[in-house]
Amino acid sequence: MQPYKDKLKTLQKMLISEDNFNITFKYFFEQLGEDPSFIESSKKVKNPFLKSILKAIGKQIFNEEDAVAHLMLLKLPKSSFYHGSCFIHGRMASIIYFEDIEMGMVAIYLGGASGNEMRLVRYSSTLIEGNQLAHKPFLPTKTLH
Repeated sequence: MQPYKDKLKTLQKMLISEDNFNITFKYFFEQLGEDPSFIESSKKVKNPFLKSILKAIGKQIFNEEDAVAHLMLLKLPKSSFYHGSCFIHGRMASIIYFEDIEMGMVAIYLGGASGNEMRLVRYSSTLIEGNQLAHKPFLPTKTLH
C-alpha cells in the first residue's frame, strides 16, 4: 500500500467532501485505476455487505429488484480500500469503498442519448443494534455527464 498511501488519502478526502462526484471518480481512475501495478497489487475478495449495497442502489436507481452480476471486487492489502466492477441492471458499474470510514461511491454507465451518461452515487454505512450493517445511499440530485 505504501506507494499509494498519499493518493488513497487524497481520494478518501475527496470522497468525503467533494460535491462533484465526477471529480472524485476521475481522480481514482487517473491516479490509481489506470496504474497496472496498483491493480496487480490488489487481491480479489468477496464482500457480501458491499454486494447488498450495490443491490440497494440498483433498486433505487432502476426502481426494481435486480441482481448484481459479475461482481469483481479487489482489496488493496494492508489497507481499508476496495475497488472493482460489476453489472447493475445490465449496466457496467465501478465501485470504490473505504472500510475504515464506511463510505464509498459507485459509477453506473447508463448509455443515454449522448452515449456517455453516468449515474454517480456516494454511500455510507453504519453499525446498528444487533450487529447488523445498514447502508444509506445518497443519490445525486442530478445526472452528471
